Amino acid sequence: MRAVVQKQAMHFVAERLPLLAHAADGVVVEFGEKGELKLASPTQGERNAAMKLLWEIANSQRKISLTEVRKRLVAQVAAIRETLPPEQADLVLAKLAEVWK
Repeated sequence: MRAVVQKQAMHFVAERLPLLAHAADGVVVEFGEKGELKLASPTQGERNAAMKLLWEIANSQRKISLTEVRKRLVAQVAAIRETLPPEQADLVLAKLAEVWK
């Protein structure tokens, strides 16, 4: 369930991030009464809000250290070895080793 929610959230952000960037730059696209697109100028408050939200999104990206990556890879190998029969585990790990070369 968490993976589905994360995927939906990333899709939502990917679609709307360009709109926030345009708003922060002072240009927004609106739909007219007949559905036509037209450019509009956001207020300074709207621009500031867009810039603040872009800043929060940029700073919310979780950074992970090389040590943490190594720990997770070791845990991943252990999980593969615990879950699969030895022949399958060796095959999967050999394939994964090719990815990291």
